[in-house]
Amino acid sequence: IELASVDTPKAFIETSGLAYYGQRFDYDPSTLTARGVLIEDARTNVLAYSRDISNAAWTKTAITSTVKSLTGISSIASEAWLVTEDGTGTATLHGGGAVAAGATITGSIVVKKAGGSPCDWVKVIVAEQIFTDGAECWFNIANGTKGAVTARGAGTALYSDIISLGNGWYRCVVGCLPNGVYTQSRISVNSASGAGGGRVPNATYGVDHAQIEASSFPSSLIPTFGVSATRAEETLS
Repeated sequence: IELASVDTPKAFIETSGLAYYGQRFDYDPSTLTARGVLIEDARTNVLAYSRDISNAAWTKTAITSTVKSLTGISSIASEAWLVTEDGTGTATLHGGGAVAAGATITGSIVVKKAGGSPCDWVKVIVAEQIFTDGAECWFNIANGTKGAVTARGAGTALYSDIISLGNGWYRCVVGCLPNGVYTQSRISVNSASGAGGGRVPNATYGVDHAQIEASSFPSSLIPTFGVSATRAEETLS
């Protein structure tokens, strides 16, 4: 088992998959202001490939390329993906995983505006497998603002947030109750012309980390490398 020391940077620990036996300290991701010890309940990221959108587990529609060329949230070169949508205005990138029937879910994806992209906004949908029931929200990844979270179909919109992670990266979060019977959850992202707007042909943006968890609010990032992963409940003594 590879262990992280207490001197290992927190962002690297959270995204590398290292086992860490010690208290976690929370910091504001933009200002690095200390917030104190971080204690969280047990959570599972049901996405099997949270940082590898090249894997077949991620469906890529009307996307011309995904290139691992961006410096990601761990400040490591060429660890995050540059997504380029084609000119049809129909692009989407989505992935998912199994959850307990009828669970409340929160999905998040870390996104960055790419240099020269013709748009500042992305749309994120969290829903059941066919995206009929769930919720959606538009996020401005140029300045860190968002539109209102709205329901899809029979879904109930519960939560949305945009969190700056520094260096132009934003964690875009949507929480919802899709319906009472679904067992497969999905998250998708695509370009948008503005809050409530449609796709922008030839848009580009960066993607680093995605997560779906059974809860009404997000927890810290849980990296996955081929299977879902669970962070155990933390206690402090």
